[in-house]
Amino acid sequence: MKKILIASILTVAGFFVFSAFAYAQTPTPIKLQIVQPTGALTNLNTILTAAIQLIIIVAGLIAFVFLLLGGIKWISSGGDKGQVEAARNQIIQALIGLVVVLAAWGIIVLVEGITGTGLGFSKPLKLPTFYGTPAPTQQTCTNGGSSVGCNCPGAATGGICYYP
Repeated sequence: MKKILIASILTVAGFFVFSAFAYAQTPTPIKLQIVQPTGALTNLNTILTAAIQLIIIVAGLIAFVFLLLGGIKWISSGGDKGQVEAARNQIIQALIGLVVVLAAWGIIVLVEGITGTGLGFSKPLKLPTFYGTPAPTQQTCTNGGSSVGCNCPGAATGGICYYP
């Protein structure tokens, strides 16, 4: 027992003693250049368009899978009235889900066609862009006391006009 304890202590001590003499090479700086991949999603419009299309596709697939599962339940019900009724209800609910998904898609395409905006199906999604209002320009209309050449309500009195 003492031999195992002494061997363990010497082994651990050896790790600490000899690890101090390990010389590592000094690191050289690495220049990392990240190149944007082609076809990357770079703006919010593209991301939202893809998200809307993905949601509609996934919802349609889920409704279709539930429709298939309802058909399988009906086939495997073995004539039991309760299981046949449950399978029938699942098929009806899946068909309602498909109708809702197709109606959502149709409404989006209809709104795109009527308004001319893009919501991500027949035209790309286009979010409104907001620009700051420029400061009004100031023009003093004096012209020697005359309002000739001045085109604002305050020109007659030699006032200051602001043009947006």
